[in-house]
Amino acid sequence: MTPNHADAVDVLLKYYDAVRTGNVAGINQYFDSTLTAISLSGSNSISGAENIDAVFATLIDTWNNLGVSLKIEYDRNQFQIDTIQPNVVMIRTRLTNYRVTGELFESWNCMYVLVNTEAGWKISLATFDDKGTQEFADSPQRDGG
Repeated sequence: MTPNHADAVDVLLKYYDAVRTGNVAGINQYFDSTLTAISLSGSNSISGAENIDAVFATLIDTWNNLGVSLKIEYDRNQFQIDTIQPNVVMIRTRLTNYRVTGELFESWNCMYVLVNTEAGWKISLATFDDKGTQEFADSPQRDGG
């Protein structure tokens, strides 16, 4: 039976909602046991639930320090979904966020590879080309997580 790709999209939306609310404790539930993240600053593998949660907690702290709102905008109708194999999909989209004062911070492209596991769809790979990632990578807080 082919997994429902709408369920994969729902996992992605739940991940976005967790970031948008700043409630990232337990965000690891949307990810495989190891997440590979590829950005303008390089590639990183993050293994383990606590480490995945810590990376997103640091991201939230960094955005707060930069005066960036947690509200991420996207258009679900613009998601491009490609089936790689029956249990693997790639979803591409564009995200936008703003400063807390309301002006545009940036828009960036994202690509996610989700794998359908026994526990359901999990994000295994995420790529993004946002400039804010470099500031996150350079953040002294990241070394503590």
